[in-house]
Amino acid sequence: MQPVTVRRWSRKAEHLTRCSRKVAKAILFGAQIIRTSRGLAPFFVTVWSCCVRSLFSLSCVSRLLFDTKLTMLGLLKRPSAHIPVVISAGFLTAFTIGSVHGTLVRQPDEDTGAHLFQILMPTQALIIAFFAISWLPRCRRAAVQMLAVQCSAAIAVLAVVYFRHL
Repeated sequence: MQPVTVRRWSRKAEHLTRCSRKVAKAILFGAQIIRTSRGLAPFFVTVWSCCVRSLFSLSCVSRLLFDTKLTMLGLLKRPSAHIPVVISAGFLTAFTIGSVHGTLVRQPDEDTGAHLFQILMPTQALIIAFFAISWLPRCRRAAVQMLAVQCSAAIAVLAVVYFRHL
């Protein structure tokens, strides 16, 4: 039973090499453990196959690495997609509350809100750049739609600051 199992795992590793090198290395490592174990081979085969199926199944790897059927709402679940929108929504909420209370005016001394704006807007630009680099090659259509939402939210915040002369 041992040589057949090793050959089967080796064939799976060769097949998975095209998709993910990490998965192939994990499967080959398991095949080496099975090959070197004497009496415990059936035990290692069972345990290793369960681990590989649960952690590194081909469907999981393809969904995580090569999912081209993601929608914009599916991408919105990713932190690099929704954090810039949340930052912009927070600033727009603060601007709305400030204009309702009448405190949204230019002040001679910058307060905490201005410092937060100066820190979070470049951070938001970096997160948007990271999102573009990581998701545009994977699923172009949904990533472009999400980038449009992120950039329009950032431009809305910058427009409020520009037109209110803050």
